[in-house]
Amino acid sequence: ASPMLSNEALHLLATLVRRSGGKGTFRVDRGPEAPLEGVEELSLRAERAANVRGAELMGFANSDSPLDGLGAGDVLVVAGEELASLDPGVAAAAAQKAGAIVVVGTALPAWAQRAAAVLPITNMAEEEGTFTNVHGRVQRFLQAKAGPGLARPSWFVLADLLGALGESTNYFLPADAFAALASANPEFGGMSYDTLGLKGSPVASAQTVEAGAGA
Repeated sequence: ASPMLSNEALHLLATLVRRSGGKGTFRVDRGPEAPLEGVEELSLRAERAANVRGAELMGFANSDSPLDGLGAGDVLVVAGEELASLDPGVAAAAAQKAGAIVVVGTALPAWAQRAAAVLPITNMAEEEGTFTNVHGRVQRFLQAKAGPGLARPSWFVLADLLGALGESTNYFLPADAFAALASANPEFGGMSYDTLGLKGSPVASAQTVEAGAGA
């Protein structure tokens, strides 16, 4: 999974992982941290991804070698991730080992040309959703531009995929997918798009930290 996916998409992907008895992993590109002078706590962080905390809260394991657990004949689902920064040989070997490949993304990686299914999705700028920042605050983001061609929001596509497997996922709005997320994950309990507003709200574990800091 990509740590650039929304909380909604990661929740649905985690549901797919649990339903199939699989394993969910993600990797993060890193670079030098660059603080913004004069603005406290605002910086270009070492982790070049918007939703690392969200991926962790959904149960995905952070790994520099996300394909290591793939067994011969396993179905490999690659969501929002091209694995371009991995050694091409590693990705190619995984493609040969997998029984089938399902790509849920904005592009089809060269090593996944024999994918059994390719489901085009929009990126974060082309859809609406939420992410969880480094401090554990859940924040909404709004669609900035239209998606290309037949690409659909990531949460919509993953809900359809789960529906094809028999899961009940009647989500028509990103708020519906978030409501399911909040119901299934205690850290997000009591949250909704209405309560989040545009300022967001901390997950349960971060609320404790905030309360202690203000005491």
